[in-house]
Amino acid sequence: MTPGDVIHYVEAMLSLLKEAYDIPYFADIEQLDPDYCPIRPCPRHSARFMQLQV
Repeated sequence: MTPGDVIHYVEAMLSLLKEAYDIPYFADIEQLDPDYCPIRPCPRHSARFMQLQV
């Protein structure tokens, strides 16, 4: 698919989502630091995960 094809496909998919489920748009992508994760124990807080990041 070309970038234009992808844009057209996503716009068509969003149109169908709005029709079927009243979802008018996609939310912005946000990436938060794992320190903000409220889940404990969280695998992203483990020492092993931190070693993999280095």
